Amino acid sequence: MRIRLKKNPLKGDRVIWIIMTIMCLASLLVVTSSTASLAYKRNDLTYFFFNHLFNVVCALGGAFIFQYVKMEWWKRWGNILFLLIVFLLLVVGFFGAVINSAARWAFIPIIDKTFQPSYAAKILLVIVLAYQLAQRKNLSKLKLLPSLNPMDWQRNYEENMNILIRTTLPILMPVAVVCFLIMLSNLSTAIMIGVCSLIMIKVSGIKWREISRLLGFVLVVAAFLFSVLYAAGFDRMETWGNRIKGYFVPQTEQVEKSAGVERIENQVYQSKVAIASAGIFGKGPGNSTQRSNLPLAHADYAYAFIIEEYGIVGAIIVLIMYLTIFYRSFLIAKHSRSHFNGLISFGLGLTVMIQAAVNMGVSVSLIPVTGQSLPFLSHGGSSLLFTGISLGIIQSIARQNEEEDMAEAERIDELEGA
Repeated sequence: MRIRLKKNPLKGDRVIWIIMTIMCLASLLVVTSSTASLAYKRNDLTYFFFNHLFNVVCALGGAFIFQYVKMEWWKRWGNILFLLIVFLLLVVGFFGAVINSAARWAFIPIIDKTFQPSYAAKILLVIVLAYQLAQRKNLSKLKLLPSLNPMDWQRNYEENMNILIRTTLPILMPVAVVCFLIMLSNLSTAIMIGVCSLIMIKVSGIKWREISRLLGFVLVVAAFLFSVLYAAGFDRMETWGNRIKGYFVPQTEQVEKSAGVERIENQVYQSKVAIASAGIFGKGPGNSTQRSNLPLAHADYAYAFIIEEYGIVGAIIVLIMYLTIFYRSFLIAKHSRSHFNGLISFGLGLTVMIQAAVNMGVSVSLIPVTGQSLPFLSHGGSSLLFTGISLGIIQSIARQNEEEDMAEAERIDELEGA
């Protein structure tokens, strides 16, 4: 049997395809240069290049494959896949590979690789949340939470129970479960997922009154949860505290600091040195002088490294590319006839934009240190693969929009011809 490829196998938004390809190719330069010192220590100068090349091929391959997966498939299997990824998050929490003092990675023995299930969880949560929101009509009148007043429960028990079972649990429970499981090893990712979910809920049409009630409830629950974890001596609390102290406590202040705080302070300081020495056009590809001093220049501080080698001009171009991806995802969502498809396109584009914004914010010292990579430009197989899959799903929605437009145009031509 012969497989005949169409003349243009790439469907969907051409701008997103172009930007994604440019970023993937540019990342080969960024990663190779930023890992030069690490490669020298391994006595293998090509290790990181070929490792990243493999990840890039997987990312582009994932985008190419998932552009052909129809959205009806996600409606049918999205919930089941979500339950599987929640189970995997539980397994990773207890038995996952520990890297950088956190159990975030699942080990795949067949290919001797690890991956972070949290990246897959982000995609599936967007799909499940979009499905739950799309199933409901009159979202502007929807109540997300039942009454928080015990007296009101006595007066209107059935109404409040109905809201709890039919609205609160189906919409908010998946978000709460994923955020909690991921928070135990990666607080910044959990916060990003929560913020993205909150924005999706608002964009779906729910009023600000309900959003504010939800936000207040979440803040109270989060404060209680952190208090319990602190009292229980949860080890990640120290890491979170060190990152906040390392950001807010000035380096020049003569106070007793833990090794963790000093390490965070050094990361912040070295990123500032890299940026300050960049200039308008940077030092040029491969000419970094900070790669040996800047921790995780190929990952968490990739944007600072890019600024050092490519200057303010390079930094602005990178920012524009991420903004363009998000804008095109928004246009695809706006053009979609399906509320389900539109929310997914918007949500996945938003997750990419938020992750990029967090990495860039950390690199330029706008926010405390987190463990977020720069989508498509950092070294990291999980981030690259699942970001590619995210954009592949967005392209699938864009392709469906095109097919619906063509079908509508043909229908109009038939009516006019008749």
